[in-house]
Amino acid sequence: MLIVDNCVGSFGNQLPNGIPILPFDGNKNDRELSHLARYLKKVLSLPNPVASNAAAFDLLNLRFCKDPQHYVEELAKKSQQSSIK
Repeated sequence: MLIVDNCVGSFGNQLPNGIPILPFDGNKNDRELSHLARYLKKVLSLPNPVASNAAAFDLLNLRFCKDPQHYVEELAKKSQQSSIK
């Protein structure tokens, strides 16, 4: 099971299962859901989606982050530059 939420606290007890997403702010150019759909299609085709998701987001390191919103934004940039392994 994977959990998608813009509040990391929603899956804080299950970080490897979590998929952080930026909140929708009304911007008509927002592409988060299309990125999410593409990501889910890829990760769910892998033998172990939870392990692959955990490696892609590395959320266990989030506990050391002082600004979670910045962490999520950096992950979004990183995911646009690379693909799931």
